[in-house]
Amino acid sequence: MAGGRVPPPSRFIRLISALVFILCLAGAEDWKCQSSPVIHKKVGEDVELSCFQGGNIFHAAWNYNNSVAAEYSDGEVTYSEQWKDRLYLNITNFSLTVKNLKPSDSGIFSFIFLTGPPLQQHPSVSFSLQVHEVLTALPVLTSNSTRDTLTRVCTVLLECSSEATGGVTYRWTVRNQTITGPSLTYTIREEDGDTVFKCTVGNIVSEVSESKVLKCVNQTGEAAADSSATGLVIDQTVYADVSDVAPQNEWQPCSVYDSIDNRDSSMPQTVYDKIQFKYLRTEASDRIAA
Repeated sequence: MAGGRVPPPSRFIRLISALVFILCLAGAEDWKCQSSPVIHKKVGEDVELSCFQGGNIFHAAWNYNNSVAAEYSDGEVTYSEQWKDRLYLNITNFSLTVKNLKPSDSGIFSFIFLTGPPLQQHPSVSFSLQVHEVLTALPVLTSNSTRDTLTRVCTVLLECSSEATGGVTYRWTVRNQTITGPSLTYTIREEDGDTVFKCTVGNIVSEVSESKVLKCVNQTGEAAADSSATGLVIDQTVYADVSDVAPQNEWQPCSVYDSIDNRDSSMPQTVYDKIQFKYLRTEASDRIAA
């Protein structure tokens, strides 16, 4: 219309434009895949790594730390000799399965891929994998003690040692108290009777524990001579426990699960405790199977 205003777009054209815009946003959303939190697995288990959400993959590669572990190109998959037969790349969803995990598999896996045509490289997606040994060796408990004849109180130094390596924790349980660390200094009075000391060694997938029962008495004569701790009767009651622990951070895409256990209580009418953080190891053991 000469000299007049350009007519506004029809409702149909506006609707088509809005639909195209929404589809573009949806297409962009397909590639918004965040890196995962730490994945914790046990030795011997399998793990599947995947965060791909669809699209026409032209080229893809899974890297382990700084080297290529598996690669897809021209419809074919190749694997690094380092992994031999323990990798499987699914060319439908491009997930990577690592079989029969070993501690040395711990590291960073990253997914790099191109889509097209037209060719477009997308941000890499990273996965941090931690593989843990299941603890089976029981901790070793040792103790030394002294007795104050005036107060009739025994002071006990306990040590908990383990063959386990790689980020294990130590936890003592005494009556209704929980104390952390491999060493524990504790006092027992004669009227306290039997006191159970339980040491638990754990990692994120398993834990093992062992206990010893002690009591403070006034030993004299032959009984005292046979005891390794003057004035302290060691009941020699030792029992063990081995259990699996569900990983605190079971992996699910783009999510993290954490749990914290913080328990503390005191019994001022009978005991006081002191936490020592220095690691001590000893070959001596007073254990007898319950």
